Amino acid sequence: MDPENSQSQEPFSSVFLPAETVEKAGGTPWEDRKNIGFFSSLWQTWVQVMFSPQEFFAQMPISGGIGTPLGFAIILGIISLILGLPSNMITQAPMLEEGSFFFPSGPDSFLILSLVIILFSPIWISIYYFIMGVILHLGVLILGGRGGYEATFRVLTYSASTNVFQAIPFVGSLISGIYGLILTVIGFKKVHDFSTGRAVFAILFPVFIFFLFVAFIILLVALFVGTAVFEAFSPEGLNL
Repeated sequence: MDPENSQSQEPFSSVFLPAETVEKAGGTPWEDRKNIGFFSSLWQTWVQVMFSPQEFFAQMPISGGIGTPLGFAIILGIISLILGLPSNMITQAPMLEEGSFFFPSGPDSFLILSLVIILFSPIWISIYYFIMGVILHLGVLILGGRGGYEATFRVLTYSASTNVFQAIPFVGSLISGIYGLILTVIGFKKVHDFSTGRAVFAILFPVFIFFLFVAFIILLVALFVGTAVFEAFSPEGLNL
């Protein structure tokens, strides 16, 4: 094999990681943190997901428990919340000045509220990924994905690496959401043996069904309210 071609095919993450880490096949650094170290495995996993997602999801185990990948998502979520504090102070400056019943004015109240959110973040982050895993796995089942729920859950939680972009003022959430979607599509292609089109459909179809359900509920409420108003203002309702 031509050394030049071989070098050009190395994962982009090799720029940030030691050679022995990139060459090691099977598993993820985060799931080998007892040998690699907590912070080193966290960093290596983040770099691989962000810069070499094809290689990462190809070697990611699709079984072995959901606690480890969930822990990774929780830690990334907490980091993104901490990094996003300055950005939130900028975007919520008007609210800090005026205040409200639930949000008193002043930076002190903002920091207290942020601390409470960070402390309870492991709970709502866990709930979010469990629910999203169920919703997206419905699309996977419809399209006959080969991986189980755990495979779907693992792709979602490791794709949480993009949450750090939320620290960017104004556009951070958009960047995080778009790249998170791209990573999820790549992960679904690897663990469920999907084409790009099927992976995208598996992600968007449950979302479409959800909005369709919400639209149906709104229509039912509108019909109920409309019927009640019509009957109230009819001659019989007005006792004319």
